[in-house]
Amino acid sequence: MIVSWAAFKNFLDTTKLYNFLNYMEHPDSYYVWLSYQDEMFSLTLDKATVDCEDFVNNYKSKAIIKNDIANDGQTYSKVTHVLTGRYLRDEFVKIRTSTKQNNDETGHYTVRLYDVNDHETDVSANVVKTAIDFLPNFTYEIYGGGVETIDTLTSEVYISSVICPDIPQACMYYIRNKMILQPKENVFVSGIGTAEIKYNPQMPLASKLRIFLKHAAGEQHNYQIELQYYK
Repeated sequence: MIVSWAAFKNFLDTTKLYNFLNYMEHPDSYYVWLSYQDEMFSLTLDKATVDCEDFVNNYKSKAIIKNDIANDGQTYSKVTHVLTGRYLRDEFVKIRTSTKQNNDETGHYTVRLYDVNDHETDVSANVVKTAIDFLPNFTYEIYGGGVETIDTLTSEVYISSVICPDIPQACMYYIRNKMILQPKENVFVSGIGTAEIKYNPQMPLASKLRIFLKHAAGEQHNYQIELQYYK
C-alpha cells in the first residue's frame, strides 16, 4: 500500500516500531517501506523535498535494515539483528523528581537522589539530580529509550544516560546534557543498532543503565521513562 509521508511517520511516531523500518537510497530519491502484520506500507521520497529532508534528519538512522547505493554504483546491504529467540520489550516507568516515587512493577528499576556534591540523599529539598537505574538480572540487547515530560516545567531540566555508571572506564553515553522544557516533550534515542549488555552475577553492576535528570534543588515534576530492549 502506497501511503503519504505524513501518514507513514505518524504510524512510526505512534507505535515506535522503528525496527520494522527499511529504506533503499537511489541517486535522486529514497524508497522507504515498512512491513507489519502481513501489510507493507511504502512511498518514494524525492531528495529535493521537505519530506525527504525530514526522513533523513529524523528517521533514516532509526532503520534496522538498511540498503544503500554505494559511491561506485554497486548495491550493498547492512543488517543489524538480534540473537534468535529474543523479543522486543517496551517498558514505561513513571517517576517524580526529588523523590523516589515510581510505578515500577518489574523490580529492575531503582530511583536514586543526589545533592549538589553528588552525594546520595533522602532530603528532597537538597536533590539536584534524580537518577533512574535499570539493573536486570539477565543479558539484554538495548535498542532505545527516552524520557517524556508530563508536567509543565518551571526551570531548566537536563537529561543524560550512561551504561555502567559504576565503572568509569567502561562508560558509554547515549544522551548527554539534553535540555527539555515543554510538557509532553519527548527525548528518545533509537534504531542505531542493538548493543548487548551481558549479565554476570559476579559483576552485576556491569549490566546497569542509568538515566539522569538534573534540575533545580528540590524541584518535583513527573516524567515517563521508556526503555526498549531485546530479551
